[in-house]
Amino acid sequence: MNESPDNCDLTDPAGVFAVAHSLWETVFDGADRSEKTALSDFYQGLDQLMREVLRIGTLFEGWACRHVAFDVLDEVWPYFIADNFGPAWLHVSDAYSLTGFDRRDCLRVAWQLGLPIWMNEEFVLPVTVDVGNPNANTAFVGFRIQTTRTQKNGSRTTPFTVSDELFDESYFIPSYSLYGKTAAGDSELIASRATYSETVSLAKKLITNVEFPSTIICRR
Repeated sequence: MNESPDNCDLTDPAGVFAVAHSLWETVFDGADRSEKTALSDFYQGLDQLMREVLRIGTLFEGWACRHVAFDVLDEVWPYFIADNFGPAWLHVSDAYSLTGFDRRDCLRVAWQLGLPIWMNEEFVLPVTVDVGNPNANTAFVGFRIQTTRTQKNGSRTTPFTVSDELFDESYFIPSYSLYGKTAAGDSELIASRATYSETVSLAKKLITNVEFPSTIICRR
């Protein structure tokens, strides 16, 4: 499955600047004098801190270009990121973790910001998709694909929803579960698969003309 219907190849310098500026304002300009000294010492100079915020700006803008559904975003991108990226980062991490910022952190911040994200097979986001059964006189009147996850210290499997932490280390990687829905409103688990596309493929093996959306936008 594609990351989005229209992948883009070029990052926007305004977006890169917005991320870097927001981080700098939040992490450094917002600190008191002693904290500024601590940050300078930790990053072995403010020039290295500058390099880190620019690196993160470049990384996040490139990630967003591939994964954010800009067509449904109601905000002006550079302005929104400039106002909110730094505070969002401090919500999910801290000022001393910039050197470890990676693609997984891009997702964490984007999710915290409530950005609309194209579902893809690089990572698992909470989804629930319901469709009707096009065939009459069958046991199931419809089907549901829902993300679920299982505890590592036990066998309990629960839905993976937008209210849950994306990377909860007490759970295994979430999977996609296919349920059959009865006329009485009950749901019966059919099977679980690692990816959405595999789950849709399974559903089509059961009901060849069942139709699930090929692209889904997820947001917190």
